[in-house]
Amino acid sequence: MQEEYLIQETLQLKAVSNPVRMQMLQLLIERQLTATQIGDRMGIAPARAHYHLKQLETAGLVKLVETRENAGILEKYYRAISKLFRLDRTLTHDPTGLKSRQSKVHAVIESTARGFEQCLPENGDELNPTDGDLLFQVLSLRLAPQRYDRMLSRLRALLLEFEGDDRNERPGMGHFKLLLMAYPEQKSQADNVSTNGH
Repeated sequence: MQEEYLIQETLQLKAVSNPVRMQMLQLLIERQLTATQIGDRMGIAPARAHYHLKQLETAGLVKLVETRENAGILEKYYRAISKLFRLDRTLTHDPTGLKSRQSKVHAVIESTARGFEQCLPENGDELNPTDGDLLFQVLSLRLAPQRYDRMLSRLRALLLEFEGDDRNERPGMGHFKLLLMAYPEQKSQADNVSTNGH
């Protein structure tokens, strides 16, 4: 294990921009672990731990260091490649952090959109994925601030309810991706003119 590693590639930046993978990387700096052991320590399903571990391995930030056979099961142990990770200034030269946050958001949106497009039926001419496993809907709402806050609270509660299922990996369970974005929309100049005009 080297003392220090400089993150210079966008793929690596995407890998460490996820809080789950950051926590995982910290564990693997301290000791070598299997995906199952990582999942136990972090309280996440082994399949989810394995997925994030593979993302770190693909980015070249962790590597397989040992393989052991235990009761007929092959255990693969991984370790971080360095004791310390630093980001290249060309990736992080952004005092406010705005560009970095925008880059992360764009990366997540693009990745999710690509996955969604792969699930679209090839023979459909129109974008109308409202049946089966797919849902695509964009809403513009006019709400009082209190109603908006209430809506966000209910959405968060709903997500937390189903997020807990991720800890109980059982046969037959499927993996699904959900991208949810809600934000106060800025008024355009045209809106301002029509509102203030006589």
